[in-house]
Amino acid sequence: MRTFLLVLVSCLIGAATAHGAAEPSKIEHPGEVALTEQDGGYVYRTFPAQLRMYVYDKDKPGKIACGEGCINAWPPVWAPNDATPKGDWTLIDRPERGRKQWVYKGRPVYTRFHDTPTQSTGVGMDDGAWRLMEP
Repeated sequence: MRTFLLVLVSCLIGAATAHGAAEPSKIEHPGEVALTEQDGGYVYRTFPAQLRMYVYDKDKPGKIACGEGCINAWPPVWAPNDATPKGDWTLIDRPERGRKQWVYKGRPVYTRFHDTPTQSTGVGMDDGAWRLMEP
């Protein structure tokens, strides 16, 4: 599985360079997420679900607004116990589950329960507070 992921990321990096987009090799990311091309641009997706990732504008530094009831529809991008922050990726403790969540550039990252790999359903929800994560 790890070899497959490395090959996939390598292919995507080659595609990015061929399309003249920002060079993904300059953006560091942990093993649970990767830079993937979609609609001519690059977005981060989680493995293995391949769902788009979101940020929530109501989250503030040190205070997560998407709590226990919220994470049923907006699952956090959970980090494994042995996760190592890398580049712009850090970790935050989720008090309601005793687990760690990935944070990108200071923003906790989520997926949407109702999304599919080909459809993002959460953009603009909660009066525009849910947005796709951007590199």
